[in-house]
Amino acid sequence: MLNKKFDPTVRHPLYLAYEDIWRAYLDFAELDLADLRRGAYLQQFESEPADAWVNRKARATVYNLCPLLVSIRKNYLFARRPTRHIEASPYRRELADFYGNCDRNGTNWTDFLREQVVPNAYIFGWSEMLFDVPTTPEGVRPLTQEQRQGLNLRPYVVLLTPLDITDWALDSRGHYLWVRIRESVVGSADPNDQQHEQMDTYLQWLSHRWERFDDEGGLLAGDDNPLGTVPIVPLYFQRSKRYPRVGVSLLKTSVANTQDILNTVSLIQTDELYNVGMLRYPRRSPKDELPTRLGPNTVLAFDAEAKHAPDFIVGSVDHIRAKMQRVREAVGFVLTEGKLLLGQSRESLRIHSGIQALVERLELFNELSDMANALERFELRVAAMVAGWTKGQPVNPNELGIGITYHRDYALESLGDAAQTLSKAMRTIGGASPAAIKALLIGFIQRVLPQGSPYLDEAVTQVDQASEPGGDD
Repeated sequence: MLNKKFDPTVRHPLYLAYEDIWRAYLDFAELDLADLRRGAYLQQFESEPADAWVNRKARATVYNLCPLLVSIRKNYLFARRPTRHIEASPYRRELADFYGNCDRNGTNWTDFLREQVVPNAYIFGWSEMLFDVPTTPEGVRPLTQEQRQGLNLRPYVVLLTPLDITDWALDSRGHYLWVRIRESVVGSADPNDQQHEQMDTYLQWLSHRWERFDDEGGLLAGDDNPLGTVPIVPLYFQRSKRYPRVGVSLLKTSVANTQDILNTVSLIQTDELYNVGMLRYPRRSPKDELPTRLGPNTVLAFDAEAKHAPDFIVGSVDHIRAKMQRVREAVGFVLTEGKLLLGQSRESLRIHSGIQALVERLELFNELSDMANALERFELRVAAMVAGWTKGQPVNPNELGIGITYHRDYALESLGDAAQTLSKAMRTIGGASPAAIKALLIGFIQRVLPQGSPYLDEAVTQVDQASEPGGDD
């Protein structure tokens, strides 16, 4: 019997703590002028007049590197499409159908991963896939897989962000005992109803059943869950060590720095607006008419025999230079944290550029390789979920008989160039011999790439065979 006190709108404590942060991650992933025009992420001065605040918002400029951090990684990972071998699987037909149309909208699974799943995993730290099948027609209960296929009851995927799952419970292994998902519809099916109100329902999944409620807890629909588990598969960019289920966003520091950049640039614009020249003009009598404005259409005249010529004063711009330097440092920090600057952010460029470039490059490639591994494990669980809905009971990934491989060639990209960069840097600071430089680089690679990595031997060979630095600066 349904508990009368049941309230589907209740949100998990972690959701309440992180909701604004998750929204900020999403906003900065696609920040545009509309956000700034409404004043989002710009700070109003305590004594700033309303008209000045409106004017400053209208002049605000979008300076946002967060989308670049995500898109570069996505493009690396999908520079080549993943390969899938499903020919030997007993579920090859169902998997082929799913890969060709994973969301009932005709979307290819690889495209769905590239454009939705992976970007969201970077933005929020993780994204989750809910696997479902269409609701059976009323009064129909298919008993065999053939009957289910005849009714077109094929598995499909729904992308969930952290903002969608409002409440949940986990077992001792960190797996879902149940989840509650907020589903929103804005507007009405009737075009004459122009209120555009948001209507929320709440979908609740348990290991044995799913149920849908209105916002007052009234049961709208429900059915059995034959999988024996909540049909959600997560993909993590990085998993939180403090909170089970929560991910760590790629943008965790970049968002705060970008907000600081936006506000500092807005301050610079204000400083420039008010830093106009002023004319100090001697008043010879109270009746003297002095100019009241300065500008390109103002002609300033004074008596050639006056004892004191007009004194034109321009305000100091040191504070503007200081703010511009702050912006440069914040931009450098965002790019360095995103592993995109390749050493150019360091003040001691002559000493550290080569070594730091190699460090950041290999850190990025190792991160991408880790994500490729995560995608392969994720997709095996996805395929098992598709097979489970097909079979009507849980399927272990080891029973699938399929192989999935993601693109990894980026792990050696530009390694020879990195070796030459390091060689030139080392020669600049100490005149080290090419042999010593190669030994240093090989030792560094052996520390960065773990033992057993498929790229370790090839990386060492490439460095060992790299041409010695010459006069081709």
